[in-house]
Amino acid sequence: NKKDEKKAAELGSDVIRKLVDSDLAQNGEDMQIAVQFLQFAFKPQGVPKDKPFAFPEASIKDLAGKVAYALLQPSRSLSTAMILSQAMPMLEKFVPERSAQLRQRQAEVNAELPAEFANVQQQQRLWDPNSTPEDLLAHLPQLKNEMERSMAYQNLATKIGQIDDDARARKLIDQIPDEKTRMNALEQLESRRISRSAGAGKLEEARRMIRNLTKKKIQIQKLVALATEFHKKGGEENIAVAKELMTDAKSLTSDYAETGDDLADIMEVIKGYSTIDPGIAFRMCEPVIDVLNEHIQASAAIAKFNAQTTTFRKGELIMKVAGGDFALFRYIPQMQMLGKAGLDRMNTLVDRFHRTDARAIVKLYVLQGFLKDERTPPVQVGGGGMIVQVNE
Repeated sequence: NKKDEKKAAELGSDVIRKLVDSDLAQNGEDMQIAVQFLQFAFKPQGVPKDKPFAFPEASIKDLAGKVAYALLQPSRSLSTAMILSQAMPMLEKFVPERSAQLRQRQAEVNAELPAEFANVQQQQRLWDPNSTPEDLLAHLPQLKNEMERSMAYQNLATKIGQIDDDARARKLIDQIPDEKTRMNALEQLESRRISRSAGAGKLEEARRMIRNLTKKKIQIQKLVALATEFHKKGGEENIAVAKELMTDAKSLTSDYAETGDDLADIMEVIKGYSTIDPGIAFRMCEPVIDVLNEHIQASAAIAKFNAQTTTFRKGELIMKVAGGDFALFRYIPQMQMLGKAGLDRMNTLVDRFHRTDARAIVKLYVLQGFLKDERTPPVQVGGGGMIVQVNE
């Protein structure tokens, strides 16, 4: 309420007044606190939406002025250079009249620092929560290290993903030099637009946008995700919508997986149907077992000529962590979901595996998934590479 807001503002002003009265140039701890206050005012984080809080504008401007004054004092310390780099975006916003002086001061300080410190500053800018996507794009040409560029692209995509203005987001995405990052960021943007349309009740618009996506894999993922959301809401109408969306997703898959991508698409649809319509999921999974049988047998034959293999040992399939690279383990989560939907039927399905070791491993995983309390974190079986020794 307004009374609490007024009281909070008064307390905030009192704290800021004490910082303004402090000698920030000599007191490093107070300087750090002052910069944190400026960061909060610059971009509030973790504040409940129903109880917004903002420091009085005049108080923040006074504090920013005091921080700027302290940073403009003669100093060759590394901490001054670090704080100057960190505080610059906030100071340019709250005391823009000091920007030119601060920029000149920053150039002077940086010129006196060792070359190694430039890398530290660069990393600081890359991960500064207050840095904007524009800031990151401006620094990309300076990055020579492949790992640094990869980290910068990841952070850039995340920051663009937080932008509600689609026009600004698209403009930023167009400036990304790396094609793969640019395409991923564009897909994320389209995914958010689809989710917003569906959340606003514009289902047909959402489905149209999904059809316009260029990658079939992403189309299927979005349809399954939306179907799952509608199904969770419950009610006849929402469940009917969920089934329609799953029908759309299923129509994009093949009856029989000819490639690894085909198999991934089918298993994505099976994941959705395992809760929305388990009967369809079980029927779709039957030919998948045949595909997995072919893959396991072929891998076992190749493993005889590869002493470095980690999938088989002495002809036996080694139990791996669910979700691993080997196709059988990659789709264990979907099989566990089917086990939840119908344990007896899933056991019958598992019996279609030709190899005894594969049957034993999958049944162990299915049982684990069936017994697991959804409220507790999953416990992986066989993470260290357990060997299931059986007689064929």
